[in-house]
Amino acid sequence: DQQVKIRGHRIELEEIEKQLQEYPGVKDAVVVVDRRESGDASINAYLVNRTQLSAGDVKAHLKKQLPAYMVPQTFTFLDELPLTTNGKVNKRLLPKPEQDQISQEWIGPRNETEETIAQIWSEILGRKQVSIHDDFFDFGGHS
Repeated sequence: DQQVKIRGHRIELEEIEKQLQEYPGVKDAVVVVDRRESGDASINAYLVNRTQLSAGDVKAHLKKQLPAYMVPQTFTFLDELPLTTNGKVNKRLLPKPEQDQISQEWIGPRNETEETIAQIWSEILGRKQVSIHDDFFDFGGHS
């Protein structure tokens, strides 16, 4: 069963995978949930692409097709998905996603208020640094 519950929402991982696989240029895709020690969870997508793709383009597509809570926080591009001897995806062999991959260009806080917010977000989200253009929800933040 590929149904999970994250922050009160029931999510069908297969529905996310289907949307990813229908995106032009995607050859194969799998979605996994990473549960942290804090009890929080993030949705991570692993993609095998036919053509050069950007995480931003894929994410923009998913935001049009799925509710925000179903859009993966990370996108990792692989040459191929690791398989078991039965030909199923071996999720244990998938690499850990890079938590800093979501940031496009780091721009530091410009004043005391932004510095305070950046420190709070850094602690809450478990990130080394936070750019002024980072999206709280893209990094797994929630109410």
